[in-house]
Amino acid sequence: MARGYFITFEGGDGSGKTTQIRLLRPYVQAMGYTVVCTREPGGTPFAESIRSLLVTDNRHNVSAACELALFIASRLHHVQNVIKPALQRGGVVLCDRYMDSAVVYQGFAGALGMDRVIKSHEALMGGDLIIPDATICLDIDPNIGVLRSQGGNKNEDRFENKPLDFHRKVRYGFLQLAQTSPRYTVINAHQDICDIFEEVKQIWEKLTDEHRPR
Repeated sequence: MARGYFITFEGGDGSGKTTQIRLLRPYVQAMGYTVVCTREPGGTPFAESIRSLLVTDNRHNVSAACELALFIASRLHHVQNVIKPALQRGGVVLCDRYMDSAVVYQGFAGALGMDRVIKSHEALMGGDLIIPDATICLDIDPNIGVLRSQGGNKNEDRFENKPLDFHRKVRYGFLQLAQTSPRYTVINAHQDICDIFEEVKQIWEKLTDEHRPR
């Protein structure tokens, strides 16, 4: 069986990643594919337990380096137990965030350095580090995105509650990363949800057309 497709959705908080995954899933399923929708950090019970430490537990002062180590542990378990098996079965994996989020959040905005984050993933994940077939980056002004994600109220998400300057760095980091990789497509997330989805569908159709036997 041919390997399936791995598509990741990246972008700042409140950019609409979850909404677009929810729209794309039935569209892809209608073509006969088995679709796995998942997220990072998380995706397995073990990885979700790490997510609770990283995202919602505000009791600890956690450095960017410590965050990175935990993210990689979560990601490795997720890949080994969810992503890789689904792709080997010929399925389609739609993932809300992946390694690129660590590259941007810890590497760029967290000042660890993008190269350091990438090399850490390569060293610790080895052959389990799967590169996405396509990455869709939903680009939004942090002033709008953070308000969307918070619903107008403060919540328990450690990253959403970081200063606005941090979120501006996140946006710039994703745009910088997108310039270095042909798998990236940046979409203006200020558009209507349906208009964004039309662009997402075009990315999917281009991806499958490029891999269709000639």
